[in-house]
Amino acid sequence: MQHMAKKGKTPVSTQTVKRQAAESSAKTHASRSGVSKTFWIDDDLDAALNRYLKSQKVKQQQTAVFNAALEAFLAAAGFWPPKETK
Repeated sequence: MQHMAKKGKTPVSTQTVKRQAAESSAKTHASRSGVSKTFWIDDDLDAALNRYLKSQKVKQQQTAVFNAALEAFLAAAGFWPPKETK
């Protein structure tokens, strides 16, 4: 399912995410855990992400880059790592 592009945003389709996850999982993971998210990012962020991924000698999946960036963001805000619950 492709969403209509909003001005200044790059669509991330559910179909593309599912296909990429399935391909990645088949190549690198016996099974994948987690939650699938679909969201919009600005065109300039998409371009920067693509430049970053292309510049890496060891190729990384977008998911790994997003996870690392989100963890760093949440850690700076005091929400990562998760606190143990009693």
